[in-house]
Amino acid sequence: TRIMTAKKSVHTIRKKEVYRKLSAALGNRLKHDVILAPYTTFGIGGKADFFYRAIKPSELVYAARTAQKLKLRFFILGGGSNVLVSDSGFKGLVIKNECRDIWMDHHAITCQSGALLELVVKKALNSSLSGLEFAVGIPGTIGGAVRGNAGAFGKAVGDVLRKAVVLTRRNGI
Repeated sequence: TRIMTAKKSVHTIRKKEVYRKLSAALGNRLKHDVILAPYTTFGIGGKADFFYRAIKPSELVYAARTAQKLKLRFFILGGGSNVLVSDSGFKGLVIKNECRDIWMDHHAITCQSGALLELVVKKALNSSLSGLEFAVGIPGTIGGAVRGNAGAFGKAVGDVLRKAVVLTRRNGI
């Protein structure tokens, strides 16, 4: 029992130190001990040690790089579909991708990775742009759809994707 108590207090001290550093870097959108169940389509999942909402791509990149500098595990969460979070939670930083801007022109859609696929499909249909009809009803974000090459009815995102800017753990953008 003493050893477990010592381990818990070391973890608590480290967690407080990491929170202080993350908070200094990321500001007031950083939260701690956030239950993840409301952020998944299955409605399950324990607490994340740290939780940050990134609204701009630069914030998404900065949060990921900050976690790397602190040698902290991190996970980028989009729409929460195709994700199972343990009831024991996530030890590290969950970065909620809320980069959702969508731009249209006469020939293409450009959007940020946190844009909901459902909204992108609706905008395409309202603008008479074809190619995404197969994606009606697929939950999640564009980022997740690109990552998993989401598809249905014999078509997939890779069939209509022209270009993507990708953040990798090792090489950055």
